[in-house]
Amino acid sequence: DCTIRWGLYESAKRFVGWPISPGFDIAGTVESVGETHGNDGSDDGERRSEFKVGDKVFGCTLFGAYSNRVLVPKIQLRKIPRS
Repeated sequence: DCTIRWGLYESAKRFVGWPISPGFDIAGTVESVGETHGNDGSDDGERRSEFKVGDKVFGCTLFGAYSNRVLVPKIQLRKIPRS
């Protein structure tokens, strides 16, 4: 994160642009769940999310984790165990 703030992370400047919100690790509460479509073996081709509004999750993102809210693919998230 320090390298990003100093402006020395070349791929951050090239692929994300400037200014950039650093941060890779995220944790929080799911506020909304979007629709996904694909071939996962279900009859209608629609994939159901294992996440629902209110779930506690952690994960990673390609920059932006310092933000108040992030939008990430579900493959980058895991549920936080209840205990």
